[in-house]
Amino acid sequence: MSGGGGALRPLGLTSLKPGEYACERCGVAVPTPIDAAREYQVIAKIGGGFPGGNAPRPSGAMYVVRMGLCEVCTARDESAREVLKAHPRIQRLSGAESTGLHRIAQVLDALAVLGRTADLTPALSDQAVLAAINLLMAEGSAVRWMARFAPVIEAGAQEGSCAVEPWLHVDTTARLGLREAYGRWMLARAGLRPRIPCPDPSGGCMFCGVSWIDGGEWRAASVRPSSVGGFGPEPLRGHLCTLCAEAVDSAGALGRTALEFSLVAALGVPGVKFTGGGDDLGGLIQLHGLRAWAAVNAQPGHRRVKPCAEPWGFIADSTRDALREQLMGREGLTADV
Repeated sequence: MSGGGGALRPLGLTSLKPGEYACERCGVAVPTPIDAAREYQVIAKIGGGFPGGNAPRPSGAMYVVRMGLCEVCTARDESAREVLKAHPRIQRLSGAESTGLHRIAQVLDALAVLGRTADLTPALSDQAVLAAINLLMAEGSAVRWMARFAPVIEAGAQEGSCAVEPWLHVDTTARLGLREAYGRWMLARAGLRPRIPCPDPSGGCMFCGVSWIDGGEWRAASVRPSSVGGFGPEPLRGHLCTLCAEAVDSAGALGRTALEFSLVAALGVPGVKFTGGGDDLGGLIQLHGLRAWAAVNAQPGHRRVKPCAEPWGFIADSTRDALREQLMGREGLTADV
């Protein structure tokens, strides 16, 4: 690609060499085969920049720009995948895995400009990650190299240019905005409850198997195996997360009803409760085969089920989705788990 002749580049930018494309995120030059380049449809506007120093195009004209993706930015996408995997609730709220990944990757790009990507980790609480998405996602999208071109090309942007170093194209005003957004996120995190891991040696809630809670306290508990779908004379001992402890309080005892209350609460269907009232579906729940996580792991010869990133995560996604659909229709639940 041409760098537009001997045109003077802004400070921090340089011309691409033949066979190179600018990384769509950080802007550095990336050797990229043409069949591996990413293509974007962009719109020219009056006063905008134009590809390779070519003659101006009329306002509203469409053309294609090609970009690459450097190894560092590719690795950051893997970090986004790890964060999303540790927060299934955020994936559900996003509607699709690809959407959740896109949002978290934008947050990480914003943090990359500030050199703070290590601040967003899988160990953060759901609230902390959601706060990062709300406060930093738009900032991360705006500082990407591709934002100079798509959907409308910025004034002075040229396809034949790239950043001398990662993110060097980000101007002072944008960096100040990033720092302010980052500061708001730090303040938000300071007011959030910390993620607390299960203190039990098993590593998970004895009912739902979740490995952490967002604040609150774990409750020590002991129950007969037969009461929660298990076998044997020895009681099961462990800890309950806040969700399962509340389910036990609502049910009035440690047992199968508390298991069902906990599972349905974890499904997150609005308006469903078990404390009495018009939307109380407690009497309509019949979940055959539902067993506590501790009971599953106590079964002789059974392969151990690892602690979960979310309550009842050891139950198949398809089963939980089917149960959620039944609840949304206020049909009650009658199913094999």
